[in-house]
Amino acid sequence: MRRRILAVAASALAVAGCSGTNPVVPEPTTSTSPAPCTDPVFTWTGVQATPTLSAVGEVTEAASGADLELDLKPIGRLRDGVSGDMLIVEVDTPGVDPEVALTSLDAKLAADRIEKIDTVARNTEHTADTVSTTLTVTNVAAGRYVAYTASYVITARTTYTCAGEPSARTGSVATWSDLVTAVYDCASSPGTGPVGVVEAEAARFKCT
Repeated sequence: MRRRILAVAASALAVAGCSGTNPVVPEPTTSTSPAPCTDPVFTWTGVQATPTLSAVGEVTEAASGADLELDLKPIGRLRDGVSGDMLIVEVDTPGVDPEVALTSLDAKLAADRIEKIDTVARNTEHTADTVSTTLTVTNVAAGRYVAYTASYVITARTTYTCAGEPSARTGSVATWSDLVTAVYDCASSPGTGPVGVVEAEAARFKCT
């Protein structure tokens, strides 16, 4: 019995010695960060500015001559039922500072007079849980009113060259720009153009 115990102890020592001579070596990691792009020159394609209902208030009943303070809160995209913030800024331009890319997109929008947008947002300022806006209107006719904010949701693709690089890089941008904050009379018909599109959406969402 004693001989068997000693054999087990010797075996354990052999295993311990073996593990001590073969340490686990972690696999080397490689960086996937793109090299900085020097003097980028952008070519923008697929630029779209979609008028969108980005904030809305509750319907308010008003007597003739009333002054109203109408509260608005940002909303999610109505078509898929997602609540929360929908106006985001996402810049995917490897190796280029987002501000540089957005400034180039500003120039493209201004040069082409795309929906008369001159400047796009640099950050997400409409946060559903924390931001609200109050719109004041005076001396209204009797009726039912809803305040709304119309914004452009802007998306674009880009190809850009970098100094000293033989091949171009590709990227994309999603951002937004406010169009107008206004009040809609639920008894009226939506207007025309981008504002009319948003008025119709506000009417479907709140006036019915």
